[in-house]
Amino acid sequence: MNITFSSLLLMISLSLTFLTISCVEDDPCDGVTCFNGGSCEDGDCDCSTAFGYEGAMCETEVNDKFTEFSMLMESCSNAQPRTITISISERVTSPITIRFDGLANGFFQADGIIDGAIGRDFTIPRAGFGGQEIEGSGTMRPDGSAIDISYSIYDPANPQTPEYTCTGIITK
Repeated sequence: MNITFSSLLLMISLSLTFLTISCVEDDPCDGVTCFNGGSCEDGDCDCSTAFGYEGAMCETEVNDKFTEFSMLMESCSNAQPRTITISISERVTSPITIRFDGLANGFFQADGIIDGAIGRDFTIPRAGFGGQEIEGSGTMRPDGSAIDISYSIYDPANPQTPEYTCTGIITK
């Protein structure tokens, strides 16, 4: 059998190519698309870098899920428990903000700032509205079924002690 030098080089080259190809690991992020600045980690999208977005591909705005809710069952220290219709709307701001219209028996409007890291928790920073001030916090339940909220109403003349406090559940 007469093997030429060029044939030997070709066989060695093909063998090395086969070995190299068979040793390359599959990239779990091949074909994975992460939107809005999200990054792929081990085949899944990590939305921690996609400020204001969540979901399997970082495609959903965090505040979108809050706007589906409209019924507030609230109990305030100054009134009987009641169920009222409120509205929650998105605000295009940074930090991510949602606006509540109709808190405290329909009299208050307040902005909730969503915790971008978790996307379920929010705070209502102290702010004046209608001669009084409101402050509170809340969280969306992990299963997305409701929002738990608590807040206090203050008289600016006595800013240390709440005039009354409210807790409630906001449902769809």
